[in-house]
Amino acid sequence: GGYRGFYARNTIDLTPKSVNDIHKRGGTILGSSRGGHDTMKIVDSIQYRGINQVYVIGGDGSQRGAGVIFE
Repeated sequence: GGYRGFYARNTIDLTPKSVNDIHKRGGTILGSSRGGHDTMKIVDSIQYRGINQVYVIGGDGSQRGAGVIFE
């Protein structure tokens, strides 16, 4: 769900079993979105979950969003 996925309630664990055949499905199992997120909710979620690395895949807007979250 894009950046909203950090604080969404419908998250899934990406285990070897759950991603085994994703290349055969097409589309994205991660979801995507266009803009609009709550930066503080994202930061709170990152801290609450103990996440220490985030990989952002996307274009200019995604990278700008990552910069805001980092700051």
